[in-house]
Amino acid sequence: SAPDFAALCHSWAQLGFLHEDLCIAISGRVVDTAHTCSTQEICWLMDAYATARCSVQSVTDELTKQTLLKMDDFTLSQLCLHAS
Repeated sequence: SAPDFAALCHSWAQLGFLHEDLCIAISGRVVDTAHTCSTQEICWLMDAYATARCSVQSVTDELTKQTLLKMDDFTLSQLCLHAS
């Protein structure tokens, strides 16, 4: 699920282990389950795709949608990370 992938990617990105092929392979599941993500998990997912320098339009569209739906729940630091 997207929340599980967010936590995994966050850890792997810190270790420098995140790769574009993994982000692409899991993109369908991320899109299908992004609605279950917390604001922190949305930030981690956006950061993971950026760290891997991977752009998947369907993921970007869904995470943007979820961000707009949950905008009031984000902390200022999360919004700064998300925007970066």
